[in-house]
Amino acid sequence: MIKTHPKEIIEQNMLKLKPLKYNQFFWWRKWDLINKPLHKDDPLWDKIRNGDFDFSHYFWQLQHCEMELNEIYKKGDDATIHVERRKRLRDDFVKDETARLNAIKQAFINEFIMGDMDYDEAVDKCTGTLEDLYNYCKLNFYKRIHVQLGRKRGRPKK
Repeated sequence: MIKTHPKEIIEQNMLKLKPLKYNQFFWWRKWDLINKPLHKDDPLWDKIRNGDFDFSHYFWQLQHCEMELNEIYKKGDDATIHVERRKRLRDDFVKDETARLNAIKQAFINEFIMGDMDYDEAVDKCTGTLEDLYNYCKLNFYKRIHVQLGRKRGRPKK
């Protein structure tokens, strides 16, 4: 048996997710985010407020799966499918969390005039949330000027 978070904390975090219908291609995923991520061109502040860069929801699915596995082991039943589900959820969590961390870094570098080293120093100095990091960068770095161009796709207007 693997140690998990307390059952109350897992259930509290699972309430923030919406259940999915069965999908034969992603059968191990049972929940998804309520808020869909914003478009890549939306401002960084809006993405932070929407929760696009929050901790991956696959972690709580993995914890729920661990909780179910512990109950199955106590009963002495066969748990082969649950072990495979745990493995796939763990892979999804690692992949999603690294993608989020890379996206946060790239978004801050694109929003402010800073390099990789500047970003790393700002993260080390700021010990709060992403909103605190954004406000810290807003005070200490210049914002990039983004020129909004019209959409390039489709037929041009006459």
